[in-house]
Amino acid sequence: MCGRIAQYRDAREYARAMTLTTPVFDFDPADRRPGFNLAPGAHPLAVLHDQTVRTIRWGYRPEWAAAQHLPQAINARSDSAASSGYFRDMWRMGRVIVPVDGWFEWRTEAGRSQPYYIHRRSDEPILLAGLSSVTNALEHQSGDGVVIVTVANASGIVDVHGHRPLIFDAQNALRWLDRQIDDSAVTALVGSGMHDEGDLAWHRVSQNVNRAVHDEAALIETID
Repeated sequence: MCGRIAQYRDAREYARAMTLTTPVFDFDPADRRPGFNLAPGAHPLAVLHDQTVRTIRWGYRPEWAAAQHLPQAINARSDSAASSGYFRDMWRMGRVIVPVDGWFEWRTEAGRSQPYYIHRRSDEPILLAGLSSVTNALEHQSGDGVVIVTVANASGIVDVHGHRPLIFDAQNALRWLDRQIDDSAVTALVGSGMHDEGDLAWHRVSQNVNRAVHDEAALIETID
């Protein structure tokens, strides 16, 4: 499960973390406002297969799903996305990377929902697997969006909902973007995602995270 992310670094730092050789930004990175509490409906940065870095709306609902009043998706489960009507085409041709600095999860404590911020112990960027209906820098259609791929996990605060984002190192992030690899290679990549949660740290943060209108650096600071 992933319902809030932090993405506050300069976009060029994410490009370096991914070891992109020819990144193309369709905006001026210097003008990009830091995001400490990005919710579905926001426009986080995503890296496309051609190393274009652009903003894409977080959330996806194809036209046929909208016509049937089906809900918007913000995550895609790795064990079912390849066969899902929502995600099948994007699984093949719309794989993207959503670079973040961390994400938020909630768990019940003392009768209320307590937010936690999850990040790398090294504070380096985290490269999340994503899927998008946007496949080039110029494309934009009604309903277009991006979702974050999740994987099942067995223990720890990181998977309080039973799933957490699929995390790659730089090499496998580039492989994820490669449209030339076959289905078996994509499946293998999912299995290669980060399993060592010892590289992740988490701490309790302010209840202000609960309202997307709040978006400041203090939201990722520990309250303990």
